[in-house]
Amino acid sequence: MMRWYFDASAVLKFYKSEDGTENVYYIFGQYAGKGGVATSQYTAVETASAAQRLYNAGQMNESMKEMLHSGISSSKNIKMLPVSWDCLQFSVRLINRHNLRAGDAIQLSSALEYKSAGEDKTVFVCSDVRLNDAAQKEGLNVYDPAQISLNEWLKSK
Repeated sequence: MMRWYFDASAVLKFYKSEDGTENVYYIFGQYAGKGGVATSQYTAVETASAAQRLYNAGQMNESMKEMLHSGISSSKNIKMLPVSWDCLQFSVRLINRHNLRAGDAIQLSSALEYKSAGEDKTVFVCSDVRLNDAAQKEGLNVYDPAQISLNEWLKSK
């Protein structure tokens, strides 16, 4: 079974309709709740920050902001990966290697840890070009749901 690691940009698509949302819905529908979708616990912090910024800009209402925050924090369908000291130390190496922002390095480190604990069919789902480039250089399969339909991507693999 394919395993899907979602960074915060991909998780947000589940709560805010934008390019790639339909692809995220499909992955969640097929794999979430079966142990096939994971993210870092840090994603709860990143999505809360993004939701607040969207709310402040008038692009998200209060109820949607609260739903996003409570949804990611209490979801039983997403495996929430802890941010360990080893993960943080490896994040520093990823920052130096790929010139990443701290949060992106934590996401990538968590995804690589998830891949190493499972099988090679782990897919990094993200809509950040620089982070996707770093993930590919680190040997992850990368899927940007905003750039290509899931069916087209799966056919290419």
